[in-house]
Amino acid sequence: MLTQLRHLVFGSPLPSADLGETRLDKVRALAALSPDALASVAYANQEIYLGLLVAGAAGLGHAFRLALVISCLLYTSPSPRDRTRSRMPSSACKKTTTTL
Repeated sequence: MLTQLRHLVFGSPLPSADLGETRLDKVRALAALSPDALASVAYANQEIYLGLLVAGAAGLGHAFRLALVISCLLYTSPSPRDRTRSRMPSSACKKTTTTL
């Protein structure tokens, strides 16, 4: 019973002498070669994740110093609003309120 089911699902076995020279049809070739491409795609994502994990862990030690440098640069650099105000006449800088 099991051999009949296997013969029905997989077909008749090929003779050993013809195995090296037998060409696969498109359906069998796709079934045989597709798992290789799928595995490569799955492992590529895993390796990218591991690389980012290692880089992130290595960069975490520099995060505080980098944040301090960025904060100092932002504190010492003038804002565009300050530069614009310095070029305006003093009357334009005053806030005016209108009442209706």
